[in-house]
Amino acid sequence: GKYFCVVCHSNGSAIVPALVLHKWDLKKHRVSDFAKTLLARIYTEPLFDVSVINPGLYRRVKALAAVSHMRAQLRHLKDFLRTCRNGGKLLRTLRDRAHLAAETDIYSLRDLVEVAEHTLPPFLDGVVRNSVDHVMRCELCSAKGFLCEVCRSGQIIYPFELDRTVQCLHCRSF
Repeated sequence: GKYFCVVCHSNGSAIVPALVLHKWDLKKHRVSDFAKTLLARIYTEPLFDVSVINPGLYRRVKALAAVSHMRAQLRHLKDFLRTCRNGGKLLRTLRDRAHLAAETDIYSLRDLVEVAEHTLPPFLDGVVRNSVDHVMRCELCSAKGFLCEVCRSGQIIYPFELDRTVQCLHCRSF
């Protein structure tokens, strides 16, 4: 139906998560008052696992794939920064968005909107760059690097260098 009573529907509009996740449609659509209130409440909550709901979205939306890559780097960098007396400042730049460094595929509606608006990728890029710079310059953090046990090249590698390292799917080592 296209009929709504005036008690529960007053022509409010909101971004509908299902349309974002399945069609990358970020336009506001008419919703009931209850839905509008609920969507406003959950706007910043990390509730949507893109890898489960629609993994093909990463192929269709390049900015989302880039954000996922940066979040994977942050997930590894977080382990370095958490144990460093100076690294905590960098983690605090995420403030109320700690989920960005905890999981690579779970997003809030706010995150998805900011990907579409091209504001989240530069923010994450800055956090990643500053964190990598810290790890490379910090005596404590840089000492936590690894040597490749396969090629024994002597070059220090780090888990957050996703283009240079591979993680074993069985034992989870790098």
